[in-house]
Amino acid sequence: MKRIVNSPEKLVVDETPRLIVFGFDEDQKNGKNWKPHREKLRDAIGNRLLLRGSSKEFRKGISID
Repeated sequence: MKRIVNSPEKLVVDETPRLIVFGFDEDQKNGKNWKPHREKLRDAIGNRLLLRGSSKEFRKGISID
């Protein structure tokens, strides 16, 4: 927060919406039932679909540098 207050010109906000899906196991991620849905989402929104089995340590797009 101090960095933002001291240098607000360095703050960058990416306004591109994303869909984050988490809380599933490997079978749900790559299993035959989920695969067609995942492919439809990827076709529709491309790399804006973020899949994680767990939300722990999820920091995609968050940077303090």
